[in-house]
Amino acid sequence: MQDPAGHDTRYATALQNFTRSSILAFECNWSEASLERELADHPECSLFCCIIWLTLLQLPRKTVPHFQLPSSVVGAGVTVSAETTAQWGGFVCLIVFAYLEKRWAWYNLERLQLEILVSSGRAVPPAAVAELAQLVYTTLNQVAPQWPSE
Repeated sequence: MQDPAGHDTRYATALQNFTRSSILAFECNWSEASLERELADHPECSLFCCIIWLTLLQLPRKTVPHFQLPSSVVGAGVTVSAETTAQWGGFVCLIVFAYLEKRWAWYNLERLQLEILVSSGRAVPPAAVAELAQLVYTTLNQVAPQWPSE
């Protein structure tokens, strides 16, 4: 996702490709620990994948019947660490609820910033919060689309 123009790719396309790859890794039973071992030089990439995985874990099964979790993942809770879930679970939950229940296409960035500050104890700039929210919305749009694609 970083410097997509250097690879002659639009940011939106790079983001969709990244989320597809993260969903595939999730379906192949990758965990946060195994991802961190493979991507030791890129911790932000591991965080982005974990946010996507938290999004997938928060989807109600009845809402998205075509998206099937591996049987070893359902109820196992080992895909994402408890620490990462505590830091980012609320952030993801707010967006998933807004998307699925309220049909919102976006969420108030100040509210999301406040959620991150409360759960992780650190302030995140609005641009970074917007990028993380876009990551969650892109994932949701791929596995539970609400609007027609172009």
